[in-house]
Amino acid sequence: MDKETLALEYFKIQKRYELFTVTARYIAYIVISYIIYLCIIQLAGKTTVANFLFEMITSKEKPSIAPWALLCGAVIWICIERFMRKKNIKYYTARIKKLEKIINNNRTSSNLNQFGNNRPEDLI
Repeated sequence: MDKETLALEYFKIQKRYELFTVTARYIAYIVISYIIYLCIIQLAGKTTVANFLFEMITSKEKPSIAPWALLCGAVIWICIERFMRKKNIKYYTARIKKLEKIINNNRTSSNLNQFGNNRPEDLI
């Protein structure tokens, strides 16, 4: 097989996989929406723990630690998510460079660093 045929076959496989993942994602959205709909129907008009927690967080009469706990949890989640995103970008950067060399050796890079940040000389 020559390079063009190999690249075309790879492109076809990639597009099939992309179609599958997009289809699976939207099917998951539909299923999750339906499950949420069923939960709302089941809980409509009933007092739940969610009502109690919402009142506890928004209460102005007695201070609660719940809003601060939610804030701290959100900050921790943001820090972990950022770390994991940078780690994934580092992994996929090497993979993309390897694939670019296989598919088109003459392609130029965007010159982003391994973490996906702009080069310092590109910043205004």
